[in-house]
Amino acid sequence: MDGKFNCNIRVMELKKFTESFFESICAAHDFQHTLRVFSIAEKIGDKEGADMEILLAAALLHDVGHSMPGDHAENSGKIAPEILRKLNFPGEKMDKIIYAVLVYRYSKGKIPDTKEAKILQDADRIDALGAIGIMRTFAHGTRSLYHTSDPFCKTNRKLDDMEYSLDHFYGKLLKLPDLMHTKAGKEIASERMKFMLSFLNELERELG
Repeated sequence: MDGKFNCNIRVMELKKFTESFFESICAAHDFQHTLRVFSIAEKIGDKEGADMEILLAAALLHDVGHSMPGDHAENSGKIAPEILRKLNFPGEKMDKIIYAVLVYRYSKGKIPDTKEAKILQDADRIDALGAIGIMRTFAHGTRSLYHTSDPFCKTNRKLDDMEYSLDHFYGKLLKLPDLMHTKAGKEIASERMKFMLSFLNELERELG
């Protein structure tokens, strides 16, 4: 019988196994990000009555394809089955794990069908908010910090978060709390958003 003990063993083995996929990934999507998403998902999943093995395995696998060219969620979904088979995950859970990995990404604009996929999406988005979200935003060293004449997008200029880090707040991050699926996710996101707005207010004051 496949009990909770075996489930925990598989998840812990998966955590060790996946770390090697993040050796050359930027700080915004490194293994620390995966561990934070894992922790957030665990907290939400406990409150929402999720299948924790499905949820936590998906959290550990959601970015393993990030270093490969192309869509990293799709890459991760392609890598995941072989990893799960190696670690003897039950076949009936593999499809749900892979589904959660494939649909979590913000840019895909997908609303997940399963509880575990909804929680993973919430957890990944929560890690883009608050103090850590601010750090991750500015970890992309290829971008300028902000648009010189209009840092806070108060004119009708087109947002460009590939060029300006601060634009990322207005193009994506400030929208995330309204996209949460779970009650626990909404509560965490709301608290983190308060800090983020406080940061933006202070930054605007400093830039004058």
